[in-house]
Amino acid sequence: MRSVRSYSYNCGKRRCIYSPSDAVYIGAITALQQKLESVSDRFSCGDLIFEDDDPLSKAVVQKKNLTCETRIERGYYNHRERALKLRALCVHCGEHGPTGTFLLDQNELEARCLTGGYKCFPICVECLDEGGKVVKNGSTKNAIKAREEKERLIARNRNS
Repeated sequence: MRSVRSYSYNCGKRRCIYSPSDAVYIGAITALQQKLESVSDRFSCGDLIFEDDDPLSKAVVQKKNLTCETRIERGYYNHRERALKLRALCVHCGEHGPTGTFLLDQNELEARCLTGGYKCFPICVECLDEGGKVVKNGSTKNAIKAREEKERLIARNRNS
C-alpha cells in the first residue's frame, strides 16, 4: 500500500491518498497531480478525487468519511521501515512545532505519565489542555513502561 500526502484546502490538515502498490502509484501519479492542480489544490477532507466510474478511482483512493474534525490518519505517520521521515504533527489539529514546548512526542508523553505503556501519536500542548485525548499507536502495551509511569505518578502525588 502506497500513500501520498495532500493538504485539505479547508482545514490545512495533511490527508492521505492511497494506492494499492508502487507500480499502480507510479502509473497514476501524473493523473493525480493534474487532477489536484485542476481543482487548484482545493482538495478537502472527504472529497472524491476521481468519481467512482473513473478507472483511476481504483488506482488512487482516499477515505471519504473524513471531516476537518477527524484526526490525522495513521498512514501519515513515520514507520521504522520508511526512508522518508516526515515532520511530527499533532494527531488532533495537524499543527507542528518544537518538541517539548509545543508538541509532545513519545518521550514527552512518557515523562508526563500519559501513555499507559503504549506507543502514542504526538499531541500538541493546546489540544491536550483543551481535553484532547492521547491516542495510542497500536495495541501492544509495554507492561514495564506502564509500571514505571505508574510509579512516577505515585511518587509525584506523594511529593505534592
